[in-house]
Amino acid sequence: MALGVTRIGTDRVRGIGRGASTPPRVAELCGRCGRTKAAVSPDGEVWPCVMARWMSAGNVRATPLADILGGDRWRSLVSTIPRSPHRMVCNPDCKPAQGDGSDCAPAETDTCGPSYCEPDF
Repeated sequence: MALGVTRIGTDRVRGIGRGASTPPRVAELCGRCGRTKAAVSPDGEVWPCVMARWMSAGNVRATPLADILGGDRWRSLVSTIPRSPHRMVCNPDCKPAQGDGSDCAPAETDTCGPSYCEPDF
């Protein structure tokens, strides 16, 4: 509070990326990945989601994006991501169809006050 910070955002550590202690699992994804969005890395790799970087469907430097998104590899990858209702929302809410960036950014969620995040603060 002395520094002027009045809102603190938190998110759970997902078992993917740098938070992984085991190989990545599709169960850690929200369930919407690849259904209406795709992520393209600076080097051209195409993934169903920025949080699913182990699931490359191809590279736009070698194959047109439309061909990748319409291809068997893309359909196969997306079909492995569970769509069950309890995976349709992350903690915090995954909102790929809303917000300014249309992604699963924790920055797009409401933050909690310091007294909530650190009750003994």
